[in-house]
Amino acid sequence: MKADTPNFILLDTNAIIYAIEKKIRLEDAVIEIPGVSRPAVPYCVIRELYGLAKKNVTARIAYQYAKKLEIIETDKYGDDGVIEAAMKTGAMVLTNDERLSRRLRETGIKVAMISGRKILF
Repeated sequence: MKADTPNFILLDTNAIIYAIEKKIRLEDAVIEIPGVSRPAVPYCVIRELYGLAKKNVTARIAYQYAKKLEIIETDKYGDDGVIEAAMKTGAMVLTNDERLSRRLRETGIKVAMISGRKILF
């Protein structure tokens, strides 16, 4: 990673929910990525999880987890907000959303994915 790249990775909604479902400790998993020491979350992900938490127990747990992380402010919603946060900070994004992953790569943002219990990038 470049010297001006942050030492955190941004988490997308589906990555957090996947980790909760598979009982993966993201704090432990992300430190395997060179230059990354912690996860962070865009504010748009907090908003999305809050909405999902009203109807879904896993999303409720994910929301409670995400609120404890460093939160990166965003003006946009959904995928656009994740891209905004990544472009603003220069951070890599952890997502299993193929459409978002493609959009991130097209803008030059590094992407990581969770496969089983491993993070691939």
